Amino acid sequence: MVERIICNDNVIGSIPIGGSLELFFIKLYIMSHPNLHAKSSAKKFGGKPEDYIHLHEWLDETKSWFGDSLHRMWRHHSEGIFEMEKRFGSEFKNSDGKIVYTRYVGEQHVKEDCNNYIPSAKEWVNNISTNQRPQWMTRTLKVED
Repeated sequence: MVERIICNDNVIGSIPIGGSLELFFIKLYIMSHPNLHAKSSAKKFGGKPEDYIHLHEWLDETKSWFGDSLHRMWRHHSEGIFEMEKRFGSEFKNSDGKIVYTRYVGEQHVKEDCNNYIPSAKEWVNNISTNQRPQWMTRTLKVED
């Protein structure tokens, strides 16, 4: 027997009766911290997490405005990635001396948080206004630490 976990009228998972709800949410929102995104970037592009943390903190800064996963509607889309590129430059050199494109780091972050998908700002607005929650809005990718 299991209990269903419901968020915004959508079933987002289930746990065994008596199971740990806390562990469920830790697993579900594994990519919700900028440090984990920065480690993932270092693994993918080289260098150290410190080379990337400022980009991931900027993308996730909106958590302080809106305290759930819908904070992503402000920057987790193609337009937000281009805004990040304007703000931080199109490329930078990581601590390994390798040139990294800012846009690629933004794309990686959004894909990790939006189920391997990069939505547009229009998709966020349309889905929120019609109270629809496609999987890219509710599911994150698991990234090894």
